[in-house]
Amino acid sequence: MNGAWPAAAGRISPPQRADPVRPGHRWHRGRVTDLLAGPRVPGFDVTPLDRDLAAPRGTRPSGALTAFKLARRQFLEGKRIDMGALAAQVGVNRVTLYRWVGRREDLLLRVLWALTEQNLATQYAVAARNGETGRGRIPAIMARYVRDILSHHGFRTFLAEEGELAMRLGTVPERGLHPRLVRYVELLLREDVELGVRDECVPPQDLAFAAVRIVESFVYSTRITGEDPDPDRPIRILNVLLR
Repeated sequence: MNGAWPAAAGRISPPQRADPVRPGHRWHRGRVTDLLAGPRVPGFDVTPLDRDLAAPRGTRPSGALTAFKLARRQFLEGKRIDMGALAAQVGVNRVTLYRWVGRREDLLLRVLWALTEQNLATQYAVAARNGETGRGRIPAIMARYVRDILSHHGFRTFLAEEGELAMRLGTVPERGLHPRLVRYVELLLREDVELGVRDECVPPQDLAFAAVRIVESFVYSTRITGEDPDPDRPIRILNVLLR
């Protein structure tokens, strides 16, 4: 995220009904956003911000999108997102801001996913550029992702100052971030199956869920066990699990 997060385009798809991931996806055929359109989950209602983020590029910026970009910048700089101050910056009252972007947790979740999505797209492109193939491709992609999030100033500050909230937004299945990460890894696994790199002795969705839970357990280890996060530990396990 040191390189990929700050360059994030900030466009995410609005939450939708969760459809089964179909074999045959090819990442170069469309935006990663299209493939990672997250499931519609309870407590994550579509807001005007979601519609603006999904609008075609070149669309006139809205107040909701302006608020989102300010929030994203504050997060990247390691600053706490304050809804009252954000409303004042945009020039509206808090009621209007909440109507545009939802609650503070909703806004944070959208910021986190927009940055994560861009990072995942970058890691996939790096893997293709490096010629990474075979069973080592997915561990390599996830290794770069883990190292990025644990070295990023904004995320580390968020984790240190609001660790309980960070873990809840990042790991609770009913929220939008966790199921989207599982979907991403599942798509990679299904691609491997199609290429003949691995078989389906374990359903890709189950294997993806296990891989993401391993990553989460070490990323949020400070909250779980009191230990400082160590990016090398989940990477070693993923190399055994996914190779």
